[in-house]
Amino acid sequence: MSRTDYNDLALLVRVAEAQTLTAAARALGVPKSTLSRRIADLEVRVGVALLRRGARKIHLSEAGAALVAQCGPLFARIEEAEAALARDGEAARGSLRISAPADFGVHVCAPIVQAFLGEHPGLSVDVVYDDRVVDIAAERFDLALRIGAVKDTSLVVRTIGAVGGAVVASPDYVARRGAPAQPADLAMHDCLIFTSPPFTATWTLTHADGRVAEVEAPRRLAANSLAVVREAARGGLGVARLPDYLYVEDCAAGRLVRLLPGWTTGTRKVLVAYPQTRRIAPAVRRFIEFAATKLRA
Repeated sequence: MSRTDYNDLALLVRVAEAQTLTAAARALGVPKSTLSRRIADLEVRVGVALLRRGARKIHLSEAGAALVAQCGPLFARIEEAEAALARDGEAARGSLRISAPADFGVHVCAPIVQAFLGEHPGLSVDVVYDDRVVDIAAERFDLALRIGAVKDTSLVVRTIGAVGGAVVASPDYVARRGAPAQPADLAMHDCLIFTSPPFTATWTLTHADGRVAEVEAPRRLAANSLAVVREAARGGLGVARLPDYLYVEDCAAGRLVRLLPGWTTGTRKVLVAYPQTRRIAPAVRRFIEFAATKLRA
């Protein structure tokens, strides 16, 4: 080859993929005559025929097939590298409006948002912490974090994590009333009920061996705030069903103890939902990837 022209090699790979000069020229946005001439020039430089032109399709010669086999993967890697570079170059700028459940938002989402803002100084974030299911499009949210399920089929929904839970109480309460040995024993205890839908006084517990138990928890206190329920549990008022992000630190510090070993309140998915669009905004995409990384750490 008298001189190396990698563009002509790339054109050969495109022709091999398209199998016709017409289709390749259309995909590349160049005249068919130009494409044909460039391939002919390449054949002159390498000194061997690369294509065999049939009535309908182009076939590679043995030399052409060998050249494409070597060059094709290289050009594919170059295209992937360029695409990745383009994605990385999309800076998360402007503003981002997020909806998140109240307690999950304060304890889990807020630290994620703070860390995300630290990495993207050109971005501002507006977060609304509310257990209400917002209308993302009508209320101009870019995305919403949800626990459990998203019923709106017009949204794109992605699972980015999971939340577990358990039954807990304060050491003082356990000293006074004892610890339940099995889920049915909860019927003899004072229970602190989180009442935000879909939660009720019917507690479903799952054992590690697959057993499932349903208990009607006697109501000593009911509140639509997990923070209120947790404070009541800390204060020794009764037994509470709490998500892991609200009880783990308290158990480690001795403020709460986990009851019913082997039993959990199940696992619920952490979901992100956003409007369908042909191209997701860089800030939205980056936040979703960032949050997924943090939640799965």
